[in-house]
Amino acid sequence: MVLRGLFSSRLGAAFLSAATTSLFAILIAMFSADVMRIYSLSLFIGGPFVMGVISTALYGMSAPRTLGACMGVAFLGLLFMFIGFLAFAIEGVVCLVMAAPLWIAMTALGVAVAWMFHRRYWSKRTARGFQVIIPILLVSLPIWTGAERLARVPPPIIRVATSIEIDAPPEVVWQYIGAFDDIAPPTELLFRAGVAYPIRAELDGMEVGAQRRCVLSTGALVEKVTTLQPGRELAFDVTINPPSMRERNPFYDVHPPHLNGYLA
Repeated sequence: MVLRGLFSSRLGAAFLSAATTSLFAILIAMFSADVMRIYSLSLFIGGPFVMGVISTALYGMSAPRTLGACMGVAFLGLLFMFIGFLAFAIEGVVCLVMAAPLWIAMTALGVAVAWMFHRRYWSKRTARGFQVIIPILLVSLPIWTGAERLARVPPPIIRVATSIEIDAPPEVVWQYIGAFDDIAPPTELLFRAGVAYPIRAELDGMEVGAQRRCVLSTGALVEKVTTLQPGRELAFDVTINPPSMRERNPFYDVHPPHLNGYLA
């Protein structure tokens, strides 16, 4: 009875709808990233779309609502979700900013689809219909995520070759190939936001099998020398990858799963 009374209040319905959908989205994100270890279409497409549908269904359960009001409640749920991601150390600011446009667009689409039914067919019967649809949507997303996890195939490896011409003899250039001292940090916004950049390189020895460490802003990229022809060629395999970036979070030092193992 208390819950029904809260949903009958316009302000209470808005708050509960936003809070419920944000909690649902946080749980789905944790399930996808931490349990299934996959950042999938179900997370970036299905999740926000279902958020829009459910928030509209909950908010419009007790009375007809305008499209603008439904959009506002859904976006309030997104705001709660982003705050939750930061507060519970799930994500950082940079990745949330990158994902926000897609989440906003798909949430708005979900609201628009649900509101069309809400506006045209609103009645107590329609509200009961939404009560049936909501659990189905809640169950469908984990199933979708699991299906994507089972169907996932290794991505193709695409070779990229780059070259730089240096106006100096090989014996001069060779002095800086194996190891080099600290270099000035980059000033580009991308790197200042947290993306890894090189600081220095260290080499244990000048022979095949020696360990080389390219120290990045996020840790050491450990390499094993596989080919060594002094003055001509240095090749190595990477054995340890540091995180691809350092996430920004106002509350914690966060390490989302996508920072490890997704860049090799």
